[in-house]
Amino acid sequence: MTATEPWNIARIAEAIPAPATRMRFLSEVNLAPIDELRAVAAKWQKVTEELAVGYERAIEVRDYVEKHGEMPPEFVRVSPAELRETAGLDSKGAA
Repeated sequence: MTATEPWNIARIAEAIPAPATRMRFLSEVNLAPIDELRAVAAKWQKVTEELAVGYERAIEVRDYVEKHGEMPPEFVRVSPAELRETAGLDSKGAA
């Protein structure tokens, strides 16, 4: 399905990669009172949209690591030198 297609129960279920989570969604949808069905579907639609965004970001990070051999700068909190210093290692890796 493309991102431009409208959300429906089947599309939400297909977008949930983990079988146990997909079953939880289907159970919640099937057991929801009619007057709560829209809210339940909206909650799970948001979950699947967030999963899609997270998946795309993970692909970007993977591609960056493959290209540069390290995590993107926004994931690095300390430099290698700071890490060595904190660990008490000299330039050869020994204390």
